[in-house]
Amino acid sequence: MSITAFSDTQIVKGLLPDFKMIKQDPFLLGATAAEIIANQISDKSATSQGEKFIVPAHFG
Repeated sequence: MSITAFSDTQIVKGLLPDFKMIKQDPFLLGATAAEIIANQISDKSATSQGEKFIVPAHFG
C-alpha cells in the first residue's frame, strides 16, 4: 500500500516517523498567493493565463 500526502507540520512526522512527506512552506505559499491576488486587483502586473509560480518543495 502507498499513500501520497503533503505535510506542513511536524505532527505527522511525530506520529508516523517512517513516513516520507512532501513539505512546502505554508507561509510562503500564502504570501505568494496574496501577492499575486493583490497585483491582479491593483492591475500592477496582470499575470498571463500560463504564468507559473514555483514554491520549493522538499521530500523527507
